[in-house]
Amino acid sequence: MDKVDIHFNVSILAVLKEIGESDFLKKVSLDGMISVSAAIIALLIPIAILLIENNGNTKDNSFDWDKMVIFSEIIDTGKTIIALMLITIPLIFWGFEIAKPIIVILYLLGIIMMGYFLKNCYSWIISKKINGKNYRNIKRQNFLDKLEKDHQFDTWKVIWGTENQRLDMDEVELLEKFIEQYKAFDDDKHRESLLSIYAPYCEINYENRSLISKFVYEEINSLFSNTGNLYTKMQFKRLYTRYLTQSINEEDLRYYFTKDFDDFFIQAKAEITRNLTQETGTEMINIIKYKVEQDNTTDLSSYIPKKLVYKGKSVNKEQSENERNTIVFKMYFNWLRQLPINDSEKHIFNSYFASNLFNHMFPTMSSSAFFRLNNFAMYIYKRKLGNDPEFQDKVLLNYAKRTTGIIGMGRVHSFSNDEGSRSDASDLFNSIDEKEEIATFGLFYDSDYPEHGFFNFPNEVKSLIDMISRVVEKRRWVNDEIFIRDGTYIRLISLGETLKKYEEFLLEKRANL
Repeated sequence: MDKVDIHFNVSILAVLKEIGESDFLKKVSLDGMISVSAAIIALLIPIAILLIENNGNTKDNSFDWDKMVIFSEIIDTGKTIIALMLITIPLIFWGFEIAKPIIVILYLLGIIMMGYFLKNCYSWIISKKINGKNYRNIKRQNFLDKLEKDHQFDTWKVIWGTENQRLDMDEVELLEKFIEQYKAFDDDKHRESLLSIYAPYCEINYENRSLISKFVYEEINSLFSNTGNLYTKMQFKRLYTRYLTQSINEEDLRYYFTKDFDDFFIQAKAEITRNLTQETGTEMINIIKYKVEQDNTTDLSSYIPKKLVYKGKSVNKEQSENERNTIVFKMYFNWLRQLPINDSEKHIFNSYFASNLFNHMFPTMSSSAFFRLNNFAMYIYKRKLGNDPEFQDKVLLNYAKRTTGIIGMGRVHSFSNDEGSRSDASDLFNSIDEKEEIATFGLFYDSDYPEHGFFNFPNEVKSLIDMISRVVEKRRWVNDEIFIRDGTYIRLISLGETLKKYEEFLLEKRANL
């Protein structure tokens, strides 16, 4: 074995000696190689300075984070140092004839590497187009592909910080890489950090809306389960708010928003939709309210997703649909509870919108009956009636004299029958009103809100009816013209009649249990 190795080594030396004595190597000039090396080094210095000093120059379409791209993709410090060493250090050993073939090979390799480097610099400086794509953007994308996790936060913070840091780049590709790197993290801390830098700068347009929507609903399914991380969810909700605001305010985006929301609502678990609407439903409705007020419209059909319309309950329907109906009601009522209502002009639209929204979200119910009962329930919940008749009368009178409650707007029904009489139309409309009232009563019966607690107790409902009757009879007995003239009498009479209808509904429900 040792003899074979010795023979092999001797053969290599013989070949090198033969190449070294060849005419080709005799014509290779050491001075020429030194001159070429010196020229390359002399050219390298100003090019490097130009690349670095021009970094962040927006007039030249250069970004602040381009410095990292240049050192990673253009200069590639490690390879450049190796190339410089190959075109300089081996020349020191040119006096060794036997080493000349190896020196030339190493030198040529160094020249090729430096040529590739200079080519990259030239392409970057002139923003060369390759297959229709900007060379700089290609290298930027390559850099992001290799971006280490430790550097992702700082890099993306610069990129999303201002539009100038991604000018003329394909934002869909950028977003795809961002989402890919976001999902690659297993720990919530890093995900939270990435969301915190993207959320304030998220801009939705026709090109990226599909990608953002897909990402948003994937994260909703992940974060709004009962096991979702709280802090990551807080950052995500900032992003979701921007998503809602931009999607609802832009007419072209609104159609896709409502469609995507409906698709999600159908497919998601009830737990997810319940948590989402409880935590973000009020904000969604407020965004819609603001836009509807700006647009000065009464038609909410293009603003409200179809799945946020209450379909009514039936024993023949699946339990999941009944659960979703409950979600719709809670979303509406949670928003209603925080709605400021008073006599100021600023809040007049609030009252109008609340009634209009109810009519849209609960198309089979009576907004008049709902707000008549709900206004009263909300009022007396904050003021305990107690057992003192005088105090009870005072509370009821104060309530009836209020002008700040929401008044439900009745729906317009049509009747078409050439042979029918006015009484036929009246009977039909009364029948419709009765069905709508009964359906509305079902909301209070099923409600688990403390404000609606008394609606499940026939004795409490009966007690309230008796209190109202007592107040009305007292005022009628003393012929209180102001009481009759200012509408207080009518409001109390209407409230008492609606409560009597509800009492009948409640007793029937209890009888059927």
